[in-house]
Amino acid sequence: MRIRWFPLLAAAALGLFLSTCTLPSDAPPPVPGGGPTAVPTTVYPDCDPALLIQPSLVFPVENTVVSDLRPLFEWASPGYVIENPSEPDERTLCKTDAFNLYLSSGPFFQDESVEIASGVPGFDSLYTVVWTPDSDLKPGTAYRWYVAPVSQGMEGQVSETGYFFTGPACEAGSQEAPVPVSPPNHWTTDDLGDYALYWDYPGECVPDGYEVDLSNSMDLDNSPLNVVLDTPETRLEVGALLEDCQRYFWRVRAVSGGEAGQNSQLFTFKVDLTGTCAPDTAAMIHGTLWEDQCDASAGSDPMPLGCVLNQYDMLFTNQTYDPGEPGIGGAVITLAQGACPSSTILRDVPTYGDGTYDFYVLNAGTYCVRLDLTYAWNNFLIPGTFTFPADFINEMAAEQTVVLSPGEKADVDFGWWYAYGNGWGETTGSVFGMVWHDMCAYTPGDPEPDPMPVGCSYDQWGVIHGDGERLAHEPGIPGVVVDLGLGDCPSSGYATAVTDFNGVYHFNDLPAGDYCLRVDPAHGSSNEAILMPGSWTVIPSGHEGMTYRAITIQAAETLSGQDFGWDYDNLPLAGLISETPILTLDINANCRKGPSLEHEVATFGLAGQVFPILGRNEENNWFLVRFNEILECWFSRDAGEASGDLGRLEIFTGPPLLSCSDHKDQSSCAADSKCTWVPGTVALGYCKDK
Repeated sequence: MRIRWFPLLAAAALGLFLSTCTLPSDAPPPVPGGGPTAVPTTVYPDCDPALLIQPSLVFPVENTVVSDLRPLFEWASPGYVIENPSEPDERTLCKTDAFNLYLSSGPFFQDESVEIASGVPGFDSLYTVVWTPDSDLKPGTAYRWYVAPVSQGMEGQVSETGYFFTGPACEAGSQEAPVPVSPPNHWTTDDLGDYALYWDYPGECVPDGYEVDLSNSMDLDNSPLNVVLDTPETRLEVGALLEDCQRYFWRVRAVSGGEAGQNSQLFTFKVDLTGTCAPDTAAMIHGTLWEDQCDASAGSDPMPLGCVLNQYDMLFTNQTYDPGEPGIGGAVITLAQGACPSSTILRDVPTYGDGTYDFYVLNAGTYCVRLDLTYAWNNFLIPGTFTFPADFINEMAAEQTVVLSPGEKADVDFGWWYAYGNGWGETTGSVFGMVWHDMCAYTPGDPEPDPMPVGCSYDQWGVIHGDGERLAHEPGIPGVVVDLGLGDCPSSGYATAVTDFNGVYHFNDLPAGDYCLRVDPAHGSSNEAILMPGSWTVIPSGHEGMTYRAITIQAAETLSGQDFGWDYDNLPLAGLISETPILTLDINANCRKGPSLEHEVATFGLAGQVFPILGRNEENNWFLVRFNEILECWFSRDAGEASGDLGRLEIFTGPPLLSCSDHKDQSSCAADSKCTWVPGTVALGYCKDK
């Protein structure tokens, strides 16, 4: 059916559409859940797909933030086609069967999905079509969308592409560091067409905009290429700003409420359009701190993935950066001038979420790259040990000497094994942390000290208490029950753990997902006798003095450093540990199966760890300790400081030592320091005393 469209009617209908985004007032209301806003009774033919008119996107409005994670999508499309472009007022009424809505998330929009919405029947005006998703969109995310009309099983002309962002809006001061995505770090590009920087915002909120620093030198603060973006878009086209044969550095900060957050990792790339640019003269160091995964609690038959037997026939990591092993972010790497050991620190940089770090623009020469556990910012790694380089197993620091030539990029990696971490290839995750005494030599109610004692600070209410930083001399608190709940905080009841003599708790084999850690210091809890009176410093108190921490467990990853600081009102240091004698290690030390260096190593302890003493040997130079719930072993008395009532310790002899003749193969003989292997001329050989 062909009708002539009158300009006056067209103008009135269009004006009404622009003001209300609905049909004229005499039309029925919109169909719930999507679909056209009116259903005429006349049956019209299907539209010719080739003549379908491009739909117009209405909502979400371009580049705006929507607070609803199931937002209303709305677009307008006519119930007619124009068969003769030279007669645009003559319109043929016909029906559109459906619309395909294409939706994808940023920053690269490569996860495009298609949703089907109802079509529109024949009508001599514009229709608005609405659709809402069945599940929540991701918060704090950029989305791209467009729609295509469908008739006779074929798509017609698609709409323009729209972009919007899901909320909530980030609060000033709470922004997380963005994550640079593209170009990859240390990239060299030979094409500047449509060249852009991409990044991702990891938080579940959306910033107002971003500050992007871009420079061909390390003076990023004063670069003329720096840009301020007033939208949450996580992309910046820079091709027109760049020059050939230049190296560039870039980073991003999120801005909310006029306040910029923390910098992203600093990335670098080089422009070399023809492949003929001169090599760089400045050198750089790049590396990764990775979690070297091995489930040391598992048996060796079959051998767990990522594990080997070490020289003591104990399960240990294979000291190899295996595919899928995660990086460890949040540690601090230092760079010093000269060969290791060197104390002349030039720079320090953090490891980022993927465990990587970089030292850029270095002169040729010799440097020492070091990761030191005695620094407070690295103590979240403990308990555990370095695995690479192998020379630093059981040490409190690992370091590597690097000799750089002009323009060289050296890779310097470090491997770390968490004592309560994941095995390689596991689909579950782990979390551990410490409840520690956040020491502050101040009693509430006393006059305010001047100067403020070390370890003390004012909280947000002006009250003096512990400063919330775990220092090397601050002890863990044993016996505290930590509760784990499912989902968002507050929750509890899924599992519990009790802190050991070092104040460490851990949860293993957790399915990936959201959880809530909780510690209750009162309300009849067993924690009341251990903790009260006092208050939390990390994390601050929640409901009725409880403390909560929301965590997300990732598959095959270990979430470390989930610590809780407690400040006692009356500094009851003497009461933190029971009357059981204890050994506090001064150094990293092996814990052996018996009281001598000839006995095999059972495991190892780290400086600062505390163990209950169960007994001693007759010479009183070795202590039998309870290392954990399933292991007792012997430390040399020289390994640490013993305290408590040592006079009543029971005397033990330990297991008998093997004689050299007990070793039946060359490897076990060689592992015994008092023995030597004698090769045989006819037989296999034998082991004898040195």
